[in-house]
Amino acid sequence: MKNSPPSSRPKNVDPSDDELIPQEEEEVEEKAAWETTLADLSMLLLTFFVLLYTMSTLDTKKFEQSFFSVRVALQEMGGKGSGVKVLESEGGVFVDEIRMLREMEQHQQQVFSDFNMYATQHGLQGIVGARLEAGKIILQLPEAVLFARGQADLSPEGQRAVANLRDFFIQVPDQRVTIIGHTDGVPVVPGGRFRDNWELSTMRAVAVVRALMAMGIAPSRLSAMGLADSKPLVPETDEASRARNRRVEFVLEKTIGGVP
Repeated sequence: MKNSPPSSRPKNVDPSDDELIPQEEEEVEEKAAWETTLADLSMLLLTFFVLLYTMSTLDTKKFEQSFFSVRVALQEMGGKGSGVKVLESEGGVFVDEIRMLREMEQHQQQVFSDFNMYATQHGLQGIVGARLEAGKIILQLPEAVLFARGQADLSPEGQRAVANLRDFFIQVPDQRVTIIGHTDGVPVVPGGRFRDNWELSTMRAVAVVRALMAMGIAPSRLSAMGLADSKPLVPETDEASRARNRRVEFVLEKTIGGVP
């Protein structure tokens, strides 16, 4: 009887060992995929925290602590080969910007409170409207206080009103002032001084700027623009509603390093 050829498989080797290498590679791939998914989830959570901050009034210190905790976690994951890297300098700049924004908002709230007190002391309540929107202080004067109907020359009453505002502007030199003219939707009289409401609203804003400059406000703090009837306060259904829309607004923005 002929002897059968010897098997090429080494002795004492479990046939299942041939599958060890592919299985290990598969486990490694599954682990890498799991870490990548976790990294993505962590980044989404960080983004969610930032969105929550923008829509709320969280305490700055608490937010910074939360932000740093997430950042440290991401850095630790990055050290394990997940591919997540958080630059220390970028995180620092991000937090500094948040802190600066919050400080600016708090500063504008204080300026807004100061103006309300100023308006009470100088009898401007009921004449000058004031509101605070997204860090901007908006002071509003009706057309009737500043100009005759359809005109762009300040009336004597308008000169006094602008002078009262000028005194407050001097007290807040870090505020840049944008003067915006608004009209109603009624077209200007044909053949008159102004071609349309755009020109009328712009010339009214320019007239106020020139008055403030003559009263000592630096030109670098001032700018003028006219919006005609493009930004009405209320729908125009009668003369009272149209009168509300005819106005001049003074928008105050805090300057940082000379730039608002």
